[in-house]
Amino acid sequence: MSKVKSVEPAGGLVLVELLSDNEMLGTKLELVGAVQTKECPQAYVLKFGPFFPKDTGIEKGDRVLIQGSYIPVPNFDGGREKAIMEYHAIKAILRE
Repeated sequence: MSKVKSVEPAGGLVLVELLSDNEMLGTKLELVGAVQTKECPQAYVLKFGPFFPKDTGIEKGDRVLIQGSYIPVPNFDGGREKAIMEYHAIKAILRE
């Protein structure tokens, strides 16, 4: 079986790269125990499907606040976790 080399979202879906708890809080300290940020997960937008609506205001590279379910993508490049999701699961754009 061939290795996965890239992922292209289908339809109106979005490919995002999920941020870790440490990245969301801006610290290199190891977070354990009660400190968790999964209630407000964040991600970077990587790619759009071919039928993604252009009038959403969401652009490639945006840091976004997400809510809801997503489909995990195989980690073929060893980087951050990636996921495919519906664009309406993006609830806000976080300006850096």
